[in-house]
Amino acid sequence: MTEHGRSRWRLVLISSPLQGHMTPMLQLGSYLHSRGFPITIVHSELNRPDPSNHPDFVFFSLPNNLSGTGVSSGIIQFLQALNDNCRPHLEKHLIQIINTQKETSEKESIVIIYDNLMFFAGSLAGDLGLPSIILRSSCAAFLPAYRIIPQLHLEGRFPIQDSLLQEIIPELHPFRYKDLPFNGLPIQQILQKVTMITPKTPPVAFIWNTIEFLEQWALTQIHHHYQVPTFTIGPLHKTSPTLSTSFLEEDTSCISWLDHPNQ
Repeated sequence: MTEHGRSRWRLVLISSPLQGHMTPMLQLGSYLHSRGFPITIVHSELNRPDPSNHPDFVFFSLPNNLSGTGVSSGIIQFLQALNDNCRPHLEKHLIQIINTQKETSEKESIVIIYDNLMFFAGSLAGDLGLPSIILRSSCAAFLPAYRIIPQLHLEGRFPIQDSLLQEIIPELHPFRYKDLPFNGLPIQQILQKVTMITPKTPPVAFIWNTIEFLEQWALTQIHHHYQVPTFTIGPLHKTSPTLSTSFLEEDTSCISWLDHPNQ
């Protein structure tokens, strides 16, 4: 942050309501807050985080109006409904902040950090002239692996024939065809999902919950394609541990047995 009338940064972190995405987003928020940044956590009403675990954060809830549309109804339908319903509420909120700042001397430069499943945030940030950064909670190799699927489909190499499962994919060496994500799902659903989660508005950077020396090849591929910085800050559960973020009550009944395996 800066002082003496200059701008300071406010980081707006937008997470999807899935456990594997919410947890690293909150961990990232804790890490960035420890570096002096004010943090706003934007979340849907579904699987909302507990603000009492993060008293220094501002929490903003987005009505998702899913009306019974859950993951069980199909991941494509769920994600599309989630993004469509959350966008207008966040847009209104951000416009209010921007308009208020125009009337005051206290300025904050807003940066949007969102997980890839909340893809509306990237286009919204572009429409409002705000920089956006994508947090990827998966391994870096996942991005070039799913991006190549439409090409493989056009060339007749996907869906994968059993005879190819153990073969190396030349463009993704040393990965084999059986290592591709979404294998086994209906092809049209796979192509829809790839299109949906591929960034339409280029981010100014990627943040990866990974370690650079483990994934140098994939990170290099991503940098060459998007021409933006890639920051590796994983594993977040080690660099920025937080209080429990589990949506379910943790079952610890096995701990006593694990502590005394010979009993």
